[in-house]
Amino acid sequence: GAIFYALMTLISLTTVAAFDAVGSILVISFFIAPAAAALLFTKRLHHALFLAVFFGVLGSAIGYGLALHFNASMAGMCALVNMLGYVVAVFVYPKGVITRRLKRMRRKARLKEELLIIHLGTHTAENLYSEENAVRDIAEQVAVAIRQGVHVAVVVGGGNFFRGAQLAKAGLERSRADYMGMLGTVMNALALQDFIEQAGVPARVQSAITMTQVAEPYIPLRAIRHLEKGRVVVFGAGAGLPYFSTDTVSAQRALEIHCDELLVAKNGVDGVYDDDPNRNPDARRFDTLTYSEALRRDLKVIDGSALALCRDNGLTTRIFGMGGEGAVTRALMGDEIGTLVTA
Repeated sequence: GAIFYALMTLISLTTVAAFDAVGSILVISFFIAPAAAALLFTKRLHHALFLAVFFGVLGSAIGYGLALHFNASMAGMCALVNMLGYVVAVFVYPKGVITRRLKRMRRKARLKEELLIIHLGTHTAENLYSEENAVRDIAEQVAVAIRQGVHVAVVVGGGNFFRGAQLAKAGLERSRADYMGMLGTVMNALALQDFIEQAGVPARVQSAITMTQVAEPYIPLRAIRHLEKGRVVVFGAGAGLPYFSTDTVSAQRALEIHCDELLVAKNGVDGVYDDDPNRNPDARRFDTLTYSEALRRDLKVIDGSALALCRDNGLTTRIFGMGGEGAVTRALMGDEIGTLVTA
C-alpha cells in the first residue's frame, strides 16, 4: 500500500513538472498513453509498471527511427507513435473490439463444427427416481464431452412419467394428455440439469411452456449464447404444442440452433433395424441409411415427421443405444456407433 501511494505521488509530481517543461501533448504521449495502454492489459501494479515502461521505450525507439528516416521532428514522431500505440491497444487488448470479434468468429467456427443435440428417450423404469444412476451416468458422459470442447444441447423425453398418446388411448382428451407429457419432460430436464451441474458443468433448462420459477423460456439466440459459453442447454416441454412428438421437437430444435448433427439416444435398441430386434433375433441393423428409405420402409425408430424434417433440411442423424459403456460420450465425440441416417 505505501509503495503504491509513493509511486503514484512520484508519477504525479513528474507529470506536473513535465507539463510545465515540455507541454501537454508530449506528456500525454510519453507518460499517460503507455501507462493507460498497460492498464488495459493488467491491473496488477508491478505488471502495469513494467508494461508502461516497455510501451514507452518501444514507442520512443520506433518514433526515433521514423524521425531519422523521414527527417522529421523527433519529439513529434515519438509522440505520434506512442499515441497510435495506445489506440492499437484499445482495439487488441483482451476485451477490445478486434479481440472480441476474433473470439466471436472462432466461437462460431467451433460451434458450426461441434455443436450437437442429443435426444434422450424414455427410461426403463416406472419413474425417474429408480433410474437415478442411469440419469446420473448420462449427465457424467455429457460432462466428459463438454470438457473435450463439444457443445451439447439436450431434448429429454417424458415417457417415464406420462405418454400423451397412451393417455389419449386410455380416454383422456389428446391435447390435455400431450400437455401432461410435456410437464413430465420438464421434470426430467430439471433432474438432468442438476446431475450435469453435480458433474461440474453449468447447465440451463429452457421450457417451451412458460414457468419462469424453474426454467428459462425457450429463446433460440439465448440457447446459442449458453452453448458458446460452454453450458449444456436442456430443452423441456416439447414444442409447447400438442400433437408434436419429442423426436420432431429434437429435429426442430437442432435446426433452429444450427446443430451439425442430431444424436438420438434410445433405450433397448442400438440403431435402426429392418425388424424389431427384441422379437426377431435375425433382424439386421443398418450402419447407414437414407431418410427416404427409412420413410419408405416405415422404420419405427423415430417418427416420420422428424425423419421428413431432417431430410428436407439436410440434417444428419445418428441413432444409437445409450446403454453401452460410454455410448453417449462416444457419440458426442464423433465415434461411428449405431446407425447414421443421411439425406
